[in-house]
Formats: sequence, structure tokens, C-alpha cells
Amino acid sequence: MQKPYPPIWYGLHAPESAERAARRGLHVVCLDPAPDTKRAIDRFVEVWREVRRGENLPMIGLGRFVVVAETETEALRLARRAYPKWFDSFTFLMRRHGAGQQRHPRPPSFDLLAKVGQGVAGTPDQVASFLKAQMRETGANYCVGQFAFGDLTLPETLSSLDLFARKVVPALQG
Repeated sequence: MQKPYPPIWYGLHAPESAERAARRGLHVVCLDPAPDTKRAIDRFVEVWREVRRGENLPMIGLGRFVVVAETETEALRLARRAYPKWFDSFTFLMRRHGAGQQRHPRPPSFDLLAKVGQGVAGTPDQVASFLKAQMRETGANYCVGQFAFGDLTLPETLSSLDLFARKVVPALQG
């Protein structure tokens, strides 16, 4: 009923899903490690240019868990505490129903998540540097941060968001 129709975002996980999204003219976001994200985004852009000649690319999001604090130690403390709570919730139904492996699994600890590049916790400079490198590597043109997860409190999340908005966003735009 809404006019204009709101933009639709589609989660990419593979070149095949990228093709579908490009043909439908959707914005996309990819949460996978950088090499997988790059493969999906490259295919998305290729198909977009084939079927949507002349149209500007839509938002191509890089989704990452993000915690920003004044010190790396504080950011890691928060992320390491909160992420296992999120992971437990994320995998609850799979465990409850014995459904086996997830189709798009996430590592069980924040350190492993950061190791594969799906999350970052650090100072504004560290976070900006990480996200710039990931966006350059993958071809993403938009950053989608997951700032509120696990048991992060509202003040912790708002502090991270404030630092991100004041110090990381300007660095990403520059």
C-alpha cells in the first residue's frame, strides 16, 4: 500500500543469490567473511550492469558486528562478554530441534568472529581502519553495523554508537 514502495534489502551469501537480487533491483547486505562477500558482491555488480544498464548501483552493504570504545581493551571486554549471549540466542532453535549445522554459521566466540573478519571491537581509529579495508576488499559501498547484540546495555550501545558517529563515520567518508 505504501507509495513509493519502501526499498527492499536482500541478504547475500552466494553468487546465485546475488544474481537474483541484482535482477530484482534490490539493495543488498552481506555478513559473510570478506572473500565470500567479495565473490557475492562481484557477481551482484556484474549481473546488475548486464540487466540494469545505466542504472546506478544500489546500496551494497557490508554487515559487521561493531563495538567502539575509547580503548581497545574496553571494546574487546564488551564484545567478548556480549557476543556469546547473542550466539546462544542465534543458535537456540537449531540446538533445541537438533537441526544440525546452520546454513550460514557464525563463530561461537567474538575472537573467532573477529579473526574471520565478521566483527570488530576497538578504538575509533581501529574500527575505521578495519571497515575501510573490508569495504575496499569486498566492493561494498555501505556499512551496516550490528551495534546492539547479546547483553550490551543501552548505555554501552549508545556510547559505541556515539563514538562511531563522531569519529568513525567521518573517517569512512574521507
